[in-house]
Amino acid sequence: MITCIGLMLLICLWPCALPAEYKLVVDNDLIMIHSKDSNASLARNILEPLSSRIESMQLDLGIYVREKAVYYIIPTMDEYKSLSRGKEKIVEFSDAFYSNDIGIIFIRSPEQVNDNYLKILMHEYVHWFLDQTLWDAPLWFHEGMATYYSRQLGYEKYWQFVSARFWGKSMELGNRDYPQDKNDWAFFYLNSTFALQYMKDEYPEAWKDFWDYIAAFNREKRKISFYKAFDQTYNNSGSGFFQGYQNYTKRLAFWYLVLGVNSLIFSILPFVLIIGAIRKRRRMNSLPDLPEETDTEYNEPLDTEEGKGQF
Repeated sequence: MITCIGLMLLICLWPCALPAEYKLVVDNDLIMIHSKDSNASLARNILEPLSSRIESMQLDLGIYVREKAVYYIIPTMDEYKSLSRGKEKIVEFSDAFYSNDIGIIFIRSPEQVNDNYLKILMHEYVHWFLDQTLWDAPLWFHEGMATYYSRQLGYEKYWQFVSARFWGKSMELGNRDYPQDKNDWAFFYLNSTFALQYMKDEYPEAWKDFWDYIAAFNREKRKISFYKAFDQTYNNSGSGFFQGYQNYTKRLAFWYLVLGVNSLIFSILPFVLIIGAIRKRRRMNSLPDLPEETDTEYNEPLDTEEGKGQF
């Protein structure tokens, strides 16, 4: 039913409707994947690993969505550009996007994507998941959740964020739109993800209560306002939360200095040891040679009959 409705809306709302070559290739209780015949094998291969990650997230949050997320694998760049035309610039340059107008996830085929394909699929699923459970989740929460549960925050990106904060770069969480400057996109995603981690790790009990509150509405097949759930469980105003987060990232920036000093020490330590070994060898070579030992000859009394009684 959701596929039929989605296709009808697609024809009405999109400037270029998907051609008939797209077919439902695989589905289960969680997702439905459509593609052309050229990507049918790919669709079958990603069904199980993607479903496994989705189940892990739902178990962690305690929320199980009854509907199925609908995916379309788009094989050509022209088709993808046609689908993303008219949306924000960040969508047009993306590898995948979720359209909340029609409730469908579109993703390029793997040969057009440089990032981990499964992570991108999971990232867009999280957007769909939040749209099923919350009315008005803010943009930073959307992107923070999507990046966190798709496992796109590695050590390198952690280092990139704390480095930027150390040098004074910051960004407001309350923005409703993506940054206009393309150079700020990466920091926007990192800032959103660290805000999500702050919400989760600094207030673990409130985090659990937050999702339990949402789950109660989900069991009744109802959505709930993000801000209402937040106010009920965190007992903190938005401005207070944002200020606490700013202080949290300042502490992270301090650790950048500590990590930087330690990294510098470990990077020069091998050279220090080599220089010390060279100096020690030079000192050893500059020492005067010791005199050679000479054997002292002496006659021992023979333990024979002839030698006895000589002394």
